Amino acid sequence: MNFTNLIELIRPTHWIKNFFVFIVPILHFKALNFNEFNNLLITFLCFCLFSSAGYVLNDWFDRETDTYHPQKKLRPFACGKMNFYHMIIIFGLLLGFGFVALNFINGLAKIVLLIYLFTTILYTSFLKSIALVDISIISFGFVLRLYSGSTSTNLDVSVELLIITFLLCLFLPLSKRRDDLIIGLNQRHRESLNYYNRDLIDNLLIFCLASFFSVLIFWSVSKDTIDRLGTNGLPLLLPFILIGIFRYMQFIFVFKETGDPIIIFFKDKLLQIVLLLILLIFILIRIYEFDLNTISIF
Repeated sequence: MNFTNLIELIRPTHWIKNFFVFIVPILHFKALNFNEFNNLLITFLCFCLFSSAGYVLNDWFDRETDTYHPQKKLRPFACGKMNFYHMIIIFGLLLGFGFVALNFINGLAKIVLLIYLFTTILYTSFLKSIALVDISIISFGFVLRLYSGSTSTNLDVSVELLIITFLLCLFLPLSKRRDDLIIGLNQRHRESLNYYNRDLIDNLLIFCLASFFSVLIFWSVSKDTIDRLGTNGLPLLLPFILIGIFRYMQFIFVFKETGDPIIIFFKDKLLQIVLLLILLIFILIRIYEFDLNTISIF
C-alpha cells in the first residue's frame, strides 16, 4: 500500500460534498458562538471520516464489478493493489476516528451522523442494487448533511429547503447512471442498471430540475423564508443558479461527461465562476440588507 492508493481510496476531493453542512449557517448569516462553531466543524470532520469509510467499504464490495468499468477498474481494490487487510485497517481507522470525534458533538447532530453512517452501510450492503432506491439514498445523504448544519448550530431550516436539496442532489446519481448506460455498462457492473434506461433517466432529470426550481422559487419568496433569514433578496440568485444547472445539463446531454460531478466541477471554470457569483451576490444582499420592495423601474 502506498500513499497514492490511500488517497484514491478515501477520495478527499469528494469531501466538497460535506460542505452542505455549512449551508444553513451561511444562509442565516449570523455569527456563531464558540460552542456552535466548534460543533459545526466537528460535524463536518465526522462527515468526512464517515463518508471516506463508506467509500472504502463500497470499493471493497464492488471490487469485482468495478472491473467492468473503464475508470473504476483502476481503483486499488479492483486492480489488486490493495487487499482485504488494507480495507479492514483503513475502514477501522476512519470509523474509529469518526466515533472519537462524534463524542465531542453536542445535540441532535450526533444522531444525524449516526443515521448517515447507518444508511451508508445499508446502501453499500444491498440498497444500491435496488433501482430508484439507490439514487434516493444518495440524495438523502445530502439532506442529512444540510440538516446536521442546522442541528449543530441550533439554527432553523425549512422543510422546503430540505426538499430543494433532495431534488437537486438527485442529479448526481441520475447523471452517473446515465453515464453508465452511455458507455455500455449493464447489471454486471451495477445490478440496478437492469431497471434503468436512457428515456427514464432523461425524464427523471427534467422532472427533478422542474420540481427543484419550482420549490426554490416558492422558498425564496415565501414569507417564512423572509422572516427566518431577514431578507427578501434571495430571488436575485435564481438566474445564476439556473445558469449553473443549465451548464451541468450541458455536460450531461452535450459533452456526455457525467461520470464524476466532482471532477466536472473542479475542471469547469464556468461552474466555478457561477458558484462564486452566487456567493458574492448573497453576501452583498445580506451585508447591505437589500430590499426588493425598494426597487422601482419608474
